[in-house]
Amino acid sequence: MAYYFLIKIMNIIKKILVRFGFFFFLGVSQVAFSSNYPWSQSEQCASWEINYNKAIDFSKKIQLAIREDDKDFLADVISYPLTIYKKANGKIINYHIENKKDFIASYRKIMTKDFKIKVLKYNPSDVFCNYHGGSFSGGGIWFQGDPLRIFEINK
Repeated sequence: MAYYFLIKIMNIIKKILVRFGFFFFLGVSQVAFSSNYPWSQSEQCASWEINYNKAIDFSKKIQLAIREDDKDFLADVISYPLTIYKKANGKIINYHIENKKDFIASYRKIMTKDFKIKVLKYNPSDVFCNYHGGSFSGGGIWFQGDPLRIFEINK
């Protein structure tokens, strides 16, 4: 029970510190304080103010949209600018998609066959939450907010 309250306090501190870029501190603290506590995925998401059931539903909708190449739906559930990280020549590079029009124009470059396979192979109920937000597909897609919005893609 003490861990739960500690996490709640950390959430309040997180909201203040996030504006100053102290993500690393909070991530290390989260691991240090919760590593011995048997958190369920639902409790982990709740500790970061993400509704686990909504996250699962969102993940299912994202998978369906990717499977059906529903560019418009995906473009509507993104928080712009969207950050995309990908490996190139042994380095990780990032770039931003500024708006819905740019996302739709870049859709084929973003939703490559390999990336779609990566996302579709995961169980959408295997949601992971931490200080960064919620994720599924092994960290391939990150989301946060209410309503949930995609803010990062890792290829």
